[in-house]
Amino acid sequence: QIVQTGAEVLEEDRNVRRIGVDKNILCGFIGSTPEASSLQSKIAEFIEENPENLRQACVDFAYEWRSDKFLRRCEAHIVVADKDVSLLLTDMGHSVFEPSSEVIGIGGAGNYVYSVATDLIDSENDAEQIARKALEYCAENTEYVDKNVVLDKINF
Repeated sequence: QIVQTGAEVLEEDRNVRRIGVDKNILCGFIGSTPEASSLQSKIAEFIEENPENLRQACVDFAYEWRSDKFLRRCEAHIVVADKDVSLLLTDMGHSVFEPSSEVIGIGGAGNYVYSVATDLIDSENDAEQIARKALEYCAENTEYVDKNVVLDKINF
């Protein structure tokens, strides 16, 4: 979903991409596409420098995000996840969180998707089914989620 000044234009746009040496880390963002794309490229560099420790790579990146003259003006929320850990990096690199929940939601519908997915966690659905059902529910009941859903999975 791409938002332009004064109007919302729905287009095929991927805010999630695979990064890391083996492309086994998912990195998703919400924010201005050019800014967030720059941040994704930069975080990929930190992860490639420290592939064994995703947490440390994200903390080091957050420090760079806060202190770099260009990057510190970039506003976004970024989710970085591998098979062991999921992290949320907030606006301008001020925080790196490892949520206690198995669900992370960001963006305009982040809280809605988070709530629905959290309710489905104890069901017999697998992670893909939970994500799809939560996004479908929110697409039908809010204006924040597009009905065109693309899911990407981390290989274990």
